[in-house]
Formats: sequence, C-alpha cells, structure tokens
Amino acid sequence: MIRKSGVFDVGAPGAADLGAYGGRAIHGSLLVVGDPDDTACGPLHLAELLARRYRIRAHVLGVVRPIGLPIWEHINVDPEVLEDARRRQYLERLRQHVHRTVGRSVHFSVDVVTGSPAPSFAAAARAGGAAYILVAVADHGTARRSATEDAALQLAHTADVPTVVVASDYAGLPKHALVAVDFSLASTRAAYAALALLAPGAKVRLAHVEPDAELRAMGEDDWTERYERGVASLFGGLVAGLGSSGDVTVGTVLLHGDPAPALLSHAAHAGCDLIATGTHSLPASGQRRTGSVSAALLRGARTTVLLAPPGESPA
Repeated sequence: MIRKSGVFDVGAPGAADLGAYGGRAIHGSLLVVGDPDDTACGPLHLAELLARRYRIRAHVLGVVRPIGLPIWEHINVDPEVLEDARRRQYLERLRQHVHRTVGRSVHFSVDVVTGSPAPSFAAAARAGGAAYILVAVADHGTARRSATEDAALQLAHTADVPTVVVASDYAGLPKHALVAVDFSLASTRAAYAALALLAPGAKVRLAHVEPDAELRAMGEDDWTERYERGVASLFGGLVAGLGSSGDVTVGTVLLHGDPAPALLSHAAHAGCDLIATGTHSLPASGQRRTGSVSAALLRGARTTVLLAPPGESPA
C-alpha cells in the first residue's frame, strides 16, 4: 500500500562514501560471468551497450571447477595437462558464444580459469578493477532458475562491487529503476550504482518501506508523522545527489507492508525494468550476507536486479 509519495529537496549525501559508484559514468571495466549456454545472453548485451557508451572494456570470464582429487589415483594422466585441456575446451565454447551474441567486438576479452566460481569472479573483479559484475539468471519456471539465483546471491555475498543479475533475454539499457532504500550506505551505493546503467532520460524511483510498529500502543501517538518527516528529510539528500546528473528524473515513494512483496508489487505496477538494492554486513563477524529482502527481490523479480555491497563493515 502506498502511504505517501513526492520529491523532497534537502542536502545531498557525501560523495566520499560512494567510491567508484557515483555519477553517470563507469570508473573501471565490466566483468561478465561467462556462461556458454545460448540462453545466457542478457549480460553480454548489456555489457556491449555499456562498453560502447563509456568506451570501457568488458572481460568475460569462465570458471571451470577442478576435478576431485581422488580420480588422479585411478588414471594415468597428468592432472595439470587434463585441467589445461578442460580450460581450453571451455574457452573455445565461451568464445563462440560471445561471438554469436555480440560479434567480434573490440571491447571484449575472454578467459577461463580453474577454481570455485564466486571467489574466482570476486578476485578477478578486484584484480581487474571492475566496477560491476554482470551475471545471467534463467527465466522463471525453467529448471535452471533456482540454481542461477543461488549462484548470483553467492557472488553478491562475495564480491566488493555491485552484482548486476540480468535476465537471459535482456537487450537494452534500463529506463525506469526502482531503488529499495533503507538509508544505509549499501542502499545509497545501490542508488548511485544504478545511475550508470540507465538509458538517457531514465526515471529513478526511490522506495522506502515503513516498518510495522505499534508505537501508538506505547504512547507514541505521532509516530507516523515523525517517521514520515524523517524519511522525507533523508530522501531529500538522495534526490539532490542523484538528480545532479541532469538527465534522470528522480522521485520517491513511501510504502507500507512486507518489504519484498511491497517493493515487487510497486515495481511491477510502475513498469520498472531495474530493481536496485543493497546487501549488508554482520557487525560482529564482518561477513557479508544477502538479507532476506534482497534475496526475495532477486527471486521474485521479473527484470534485472542490482545488488550493491555495503563497503566497510561497521566498527
């Protein structure tokens, strides 16, 4: 249920906290999770559009899981020779897939490594200065959907840069983004990271879900009014900062209800083709977790989803 909407004008947030995510530009390269399946074309199409637009590189990386060690006790084959052959075979399949999808683009490079997928992609993004990691998710109702969702969430849990989970048949730049905002640094990063992915003249809707709280029963009669005033003030900083890019229209909406269903319903009603949200760290351990809201958004979304990292863990 929509409680209130509008645009507020207060001070902008500090850009120093946003790192490489701020502005209508990509400061770095793109890392595309390589998948030779012909249904996994969405990330390549999006990467090509962004690479051409910003004149940056897109690196497609495939990861081959190593063969379990016990097999070497039973066959007379050098394990390094076999692993190298497996990489070369996968690399050829991946190159053919890239060429079929985007042609022999000068913006793309392709490579394959052996390892565990999520850590390998996260390490490659750090080493290569990638600003985003693009990964495909299978269509709803298909056999691969759940597995690709799990892989994307694991990658978002591991990576230091935004993970963009792209529908398999996606072929354009987003025109209407919904950003789930809880006013953490993670959700602020998600908002700014979404900017560079958007088509010219796009719309951004900042959405906050008011938590259920029976404060009136505890004598807090003006809870709703005070909460909405505070949210309006916080919205204002984001609106001012995001709107400074010039060619995007920024609006806000305050929702009520269970967060993920409320956000998904609003995104569908508004015709959004990108949903952006943040992930969070556990203060005690410093380990990343993709919260129930961000995971539910990915599993329920019918469009592209951006999962932004939180940055430094709280002290």
